[in-house]
Amino acid sequence: MMNQEDIDRLQRHLDGTIGDDEFQRLQTLLRENAEARRMLRDLSTVAVKLHELAAAGPGNAAVLPMPSSRPVWRQSRTLAAAAACAALVLTATEFFLHRPARTQPDPAQTFASVRNAIARLPAPPVASFPEWISPTDSMLRSKDSPL
Repeated sequence: MMNQEDIDRLQRHLDGTIGDDEFQRLQTLLRENAEARRMLRDLSTVAVKLHELAAAGPGNAAVLPMPSSRPVWRQSRTLAAAAACAALVLTATEFFLHRPARTQPDPAQTFASVRNAIARLPAPPVASFPEWISPTDSMLRSKDSPL
C-alpha cells in the first residue's frame, strides 16, 4: 500500500523536481512495489495527455463524447446475459442435431446373453417353489377346491 509521501515522490519525479537521494528511494520503491509501478505509468500517461492538450491550444481541444446514460456495469451485465443465452441455445441445438441415433437391442442376442448369464450362476435355478412359499398351493390341493 502506498502512502502520500510515495505518491508525492512519484509526482516530483514526473515534474522533474526530485533530488538524487529521493530518486534512489524512488528506484527502490519501483523495484519492490507493483502498485507504485502501476501508479507511475498512470500518472505519466495523464501528464503526457495534458502536455499534448496544452500544446494543441485551447481552440484545438477535442470535444469528448457524453457518457452513456446507462452505467457501464449494467451494459456489461446485459451483454453477459445475452452471451449466456446464446451459448445455451447453441449447445442445445448442437445436442439435438448431432446426437447419435438410438438403436433397439436385438431380442435374440439379449435372450442369449441372459441365458449365458444364468448358466454361469453357481447353483441351478429352482424349478418350482416349495409349498411353504406359495399361499395358493395349499388351497389348490385341498379337497374343497373348485379347481
